Amino acid sequence: MDEKPLISILTTVYNARPYIEQTVRSVLDQTYEHWEWIIVDDGSTDGTGEILRSIKDKRVKYVLQENTGHIAKNVNRALEMSRGDIIAMLDGDDCLPRDKFEIQVKGFADQDVVLSYGECFLINSAGKKIGHVGLPEDSRIAANNPMGSALMRLLVDIDCFICNTTVMYRRTSLSDVGGFVDAYNLFPDFSTWVKLSLKGRFLPVPACLGYYRKHLGSATFNVNQEYYYENQVNFLGEFCQQNAEKLRDIGLHFDMGALELHWKNIKRKNNLIYRLTLFCSFMGADLITPLICYINKRSKIKKLIRTILQI
Repeated sequence: MDEKPLISILTTVYNARPYIEQTVRSVLDQTYEHWEWIIVDDGSTDGTGEILRSIKDKRVKYVLQENTGHIAKNVNRALEMSRGDIIAMLDGDDCLPRDKFEIQVKGFADQDVVLSYGECFLINSAGKKIGHVGLPEDSRIAANNPMGSALMRLLVDIDCFICNTTVMYRRTSLSDVGGFVDAYNLFPDFSTWVKLSLKGRFLPVPACLGYYRKHLGSATFNVNQEYYYENQVNFLGEFCQQNAEKLRDIGLHFDMGALELHWKNIKRKNNLIYRLTLFCSFMGADLITPLICYINKRSKIKKLIRTILQI
């Protein structure tokens, strides 16, 4: 790989005018300069496009299309337009620390690394920090080493422990799984990480590599969590069937009956958080996000709320 490989930043955006200028500035201010930025605008109507078209930098490629609402197809379109050996992700309402690329790109000198990610700060609509996502304490899971170890969180616990805005991929590794995974109407990040867990190691970086904005207009706050969870289970069940032999070869033996029972218990927790989010939505993301993080760490509180909500 070149000493300074080209990084292709992929962004799909829809009506992100309140945040897009901060997103743009965080890219243009990067200390690592050998990048291109592919932006697919999924039919924004709020002035987002005017801001993006005004960028005076030849490394930025902006494409406006009719609204599809299909994130996986849109991000794969951006991937097809890109040229870089390394692929970086950036949502239109998130932003990056100035030294992200300079820190992270070095790890791809190790050819066994299929993706890299790091710590993340959660921010609100005004850019204020409201939470933090660190790396898994179990170094085997964090690094997917031995290969497949990350599935103990991704598959067994359906735990999306990686923040998408911190992720960078090796292009050839994405090609190995057919690009970003488009399955069951899921966001393409989680399902892609699941498949890549059988392709190589992950590189966790103990530094903030992204700022993930949480606001009531974001996709994660507006998706039906119960329906989305069912789709995740369907995808993971299919994944286990398709890769049963390989999972056994790397020492992962799943009793599907026990695993499905475990997933049902997780569904109860997800339903709790979904109902709590709906109930507390009037408070705004600033209060909901820290509250959910707190509840996840306090089993007694979860039991009390389950009793109150009768779930």
